[in-house]
Amino acid sequence: MHIYLSGDSLIARHEGYQQPILNHLLKEKDASIKITNTAVPGINSQQFLQQYNKLGPNQNFDYLVVLLGTNDLATHKQISLEQFKININEIITRLLKKYHSQQIILVSPPPVDENKQQFRTNHLVLTYSKILEEECVAYNLKFLSLYQLLSNQELPVTQLLQGTLDDGLHFGETAYSIFSDALYELFVDDKY
Repeated sequence: MHIYLSGDSLIARHEGYQQPILNHLLKEKDASIKITNTAVPGINSQQFLQQYNKLGPNQNFDYLVVLLGTNDLATHKQISLEQFKININEIITRLLKKYHSQQIILVSPPPVDENKQQFRTNHLVLTYSKILEEECVAYNLKFLSLYQLLSNQELPVTQLLQGTLDDGLHFGETAYSIFSDALYELFVDDKY
């Protein structure tokens, strides 16, 4: 199985590993998984589109996982909701030229610890996530709400969001383990 991962720092972070932690955890589940990770810390949907030829999937993949919105919603560099929807629509259109809709998984931004996050709120996370979910429904794509996934755990979100960078956004290994489990289930349990 060949997986394409892209998006922002939440997909790119290493959390002390030699490779992105998400790559590491997915390979722990299945050593035969091949992963291409083109995530760029700080990227938003507009920048992803501008760099699509470099960052977009350029091989044959079984599944595509894209997490965008985290930087679009940040108030100090915000992309409007209208522009975000246009950007996501264009990204989906480009992906659908080569891939079946059920091969594409869009992931929402996670919840944030508002006591530590100056530029992001959970209200904004939910507002931008709603756009992602609506576009997934419209195009019959898979949607993974990282917000709901982490919010519905027994551990408090504030604890899950404690990683090597304890800033209320970039989460640690426990949350990455939950995230990778959910992704892996989508790969193995739901063949398109």
